[in-house]
Amino acid sequence: MRLDSVIIRYDEIGLKSAPVRRQFVKVLIRNIRQKLGKNVKVQVLHSRLLINVKDAVIAARKIRTVFGISSVSPALEADNDLDNIKSKSLLFYSAGSFRISCQRVDKNFRMTSSEVCREVGAFIAGKTGAKVDLENYDLNISVELFNNKAYLFSEKLRGFGGLPAGSEGKVLCIVNDEAGLLSALMMMNRGCYPLITGSKGWFDKLVKFAPHLALKFYPDYSGIIKWCGAVVKSGRLDANLFMKDKEVFALPVLYPLIGLDKNVVKGKYFSAMSR
Repeated sequence: MRLDSVIIRYDEIGLKSAPVRRQFVKVLIRNIRQKLGKNVKVQVLHSRLLINVKDAVIAARKIRTVFGISSVSPALEADNDLDNIKSKSLLFYSAGSFRISCQRVDKNFRMTSSEVCREVGAFIAGKTGAKVDLENYDLNISVELFNNKAYLFSEKLRGFGGLPAGSEGKVLCIVNDEAGLLSALMMMNRGCYPLITGSKGWFDKLVKFAPHLALKFYPDYSGIIKWCGAVVKSGRLDANLFMKDKEVFALPVLYPLIGLDKNVVKGKYFSAMSR
């Protein structure tokens, strides 16, 4: 079965006012196109973005690390009549117990979500003899109804959420270790675009994480600091360090990891890099 669509969800962007939300979505779409190609068509639908591609599984895994995206699902697009939804849903079943979940995003479908779940679940159970289990299921088949279509999927990949990188200002990030790299990622999650200095080896790891952002490494930051609104360091609870940084930099110095235990930082780092 070839999945032909990717459902892209965002959360924090949706909390913004309409003009700000439009601007952030525009930046998010630009970042998605930098991952998938500038000619990919991205539809803006309610609280979703939708793209149609040849291989939705590959595309979903490519864009899940784009900041601003809360989750993605490689999906199968289908006509939104009940018989078609039933037959397409059956393609997702393999083995074990299952359940059906349904969300009517735009409420135009004539049946309620619960009714769709009951009808589709009964159809699959009748065809396969499989057990429906709403709590301890082996497979969840999801149906989302919007854009006068049905989108079916069984996988929901978590993203990083937050704001699209580049929607806020530039910051100078000093990346010399795991903590420095994580600090840069956290600022990108808040919409900042990082200018990187520190260790070239750690910069290369950051580039692999976000190749679509065309990040650059600056061995000497003295010529670029004027472009930045703040300096980002991994930092620790050290008053002497704070005073020294205040003397060295003529900009606000941000410490995203301040107050976090070393083991927590390491855990967050490995969690980020495993996506």
